[in-house]
Amino acid sequence: MSQTEQLVDYVQTVAEQKATLRELLYNIVVAKYPKLATEITDKFIEFDVPHVMQLIEDPDSIDEAIEQYDEFYVEVYNKDGFYAQSIAAQKDQIEDLLYNVVVDKYPTHVNQIMDVLMEFTVPHIIQLIECPDLIDEAVEQFDEFQGIVVSN
Repeated sequence: MSQTEQLVDYVQTVAEQKATLRELLYNIVVAKYPKLATEITDKFIEFDVPHVMQLIEDPDSIDEAIEQYDEFYVEVYNKDGFYAQSIAAQKDQIEDLLYNVVVDKYPTHVNQIMDVLMEFTVPHIIQLIECPDLIDEAVEQFDEFQGIVVSN
């Protein structure tokens, strides 16, 4: 086998490995962020192989990885559709979107609930905006909400 053939085999092997890692990573990401799975996977597959493998082996580290990369882009709703913006630049807008959802569900306790929910990771907050029923689960899970009467 010539050096060129060996190089071609190596490149094909690396490409196959990358495709396999991408598929494994996508399957994990889509369960957590169905609407953002492709964007998140495309970004993370650029990481070195050990980092990608860590994300696959420890799916909880995906939230942390997203928070660490300010240049990471996600789609955010606006009344005209979608647009991409860095997570660091959209925190205020996300807070406004979440506020509108929370005030509808818990008008008398919106500020206390918002204080706690804004401590979540940005992707988790986006999930709450996209699926407001998850806010009920979050309210039930956190001790910070004990003592707050969450009746409408």
